[in-house]
Amino acid sequence: MTALAWHTLGGDQLAAGDDWMYVIAHDDGQAVLTRYLLDAADHADVARQAALNAIQLGGAYGAVPEALPPVLDRLKQAAQQYESGIDIAGHRAWWHGYVPEGS
Repeated sequence: MTALAWHTLGGDQLAAGDDWMYVIAHDDGQAVLTRYLLDAADHADVARQAALNAIQLGGAYGAVPEALPPVLDRLKQAAQQYESGIDIAGHRAWWHGYVPEGS
C-alpha cells in the first residue's frame, strides 16, 4: 500500500498509487474523484477508466467556497481508503474486484 502524496497540476490534484493514478478535479458546482490504471494503454483507455470510476459530489462551491476544502479532503480519504484495500461504500466502481458490464 502506498501512502498517497497529492500534487497540484493546474486546478487538479493528482496522486500516484501502486497501480492507480488518482485525480480530483472541481469547479463551482461539483468535485470529482476518479482513477485510472498507471499502465493504461492509451488516452482513450485513460478516459474510459476515468469515466467509469468517477465519484461526483455536487455543491455550491462557488457560492460557499469554504465548503470545498472538506469535500476535497474527504475525496482524498476515499482514494487512500481504496489504495489501502478498503472498498468505498455506495460506489460499486470503487469495490475491489468489481468489473463493470462490458469490460
